[in-house]
Amino acid sequence: MNRTTAFICFALLACLFTIGGVLIFLFRPDATATFIAFAVQLLGIVTVGAGTFAALGQQGKKIETIQQQTNGNTSRLMAENERLTNLLAQSPPIDPTSADRTGQPLPEGTLRADL
Repeated sequence: MNRTTAFICFALLACLFTIGGVLIFLFRPDATATFIAFAVQLLGIVTVGAGTFAALGQQGKKIETIQQQTNGNTSRLMAENERLTNLLAQSPPIDPTSADRTGQPLPEGTLRADL
């Protein structure tokens, strides 16, 4: 439902409630307050519902746009991440506690076997 349709429906409902309010005022003035309270509540509920449906429609459009923009990119990024992880696992370990902080590889056999 687009905004124009929602506005026309709301305006039509408001006109019907206005006409109904006038008729109630003419024929049963004691029920006017109850009818007006009902009309205001119903128009409020319709307004909130229309706003919710409009927001959901826009969110759906954004999700479709995101899916179109990331078509295939995610799988390529994951493959590159896996390749770099494997490359890092194959490289020699680095001593993070070395005094010179140059990242020299540790001598063979200095790591604990349980790690």
